[in-house]
Amino acid sequence: MESLKNTQIPEAKLRTANTAFISALIFGFISGAYLIITQFLSTSSIPPFVTGILNFILWCAKFFGCIWLMMAVMKRVVAIDPEATGKTTFLTGLTVSFFSAVFYAGIALLSMTIIFPDYFAAQIDSVMQIYGKMLDSNSLRALDQMMGNLPQYTFFSNIIYCTIYGTVLSAILSRRIPSRDPFADIK
Repeated sequence: MESLKNTQIPEAKLRTANTAFISALIFGFISGAYLIITQFLSTSSIPPFVTGILNFILWCAKFFGCIWLMMAVMKRVVAIDPEATGKTTFLTGLTVSFFSAVFYAGIALLSMTIIFPDYFAAQIDSVMQIYGKMLDSNSLRALDQMMGNLPQYTFFSNIIYCTIYGTVLSAILSRRIPSRDPFADIK
């Protein structure tokens, strides 16, 4: 333990890590709030056309808002550490995307199992009714078993999908953050 107390981590790295983790919580909360709101809208008595328009508006706000927030986080990392490179901003974006994916997947799991279990049970029943007529008994049994594990599949697939999306977004944004001077002397 004594060796850990003597370890000196540069303040810029600590502030960068703190920014990344706080941003991950914000990203995950925004995505989770979007999920809960859209599920609530679909269970309300609002006409489907209006619900569709509201869902599209919320999706656009979430999508473009998350891109803008990722860009702001990367610019903040450069402001904290002026010697940050594209690699630093990419790794920060990767960290943010992974931890926000875990947070969002946890919210989605809670939504499926605790918050709106009846909503998902109704969706699963409607899928089983639609495909039940087309499948033989073995396929129907396999589909039924898969539906029993749907929350776990959804949890891990959300982590994978959101992390891949965040990685691609980080790779794209980190190409221009920090900005480079093409006329500067090459060292």
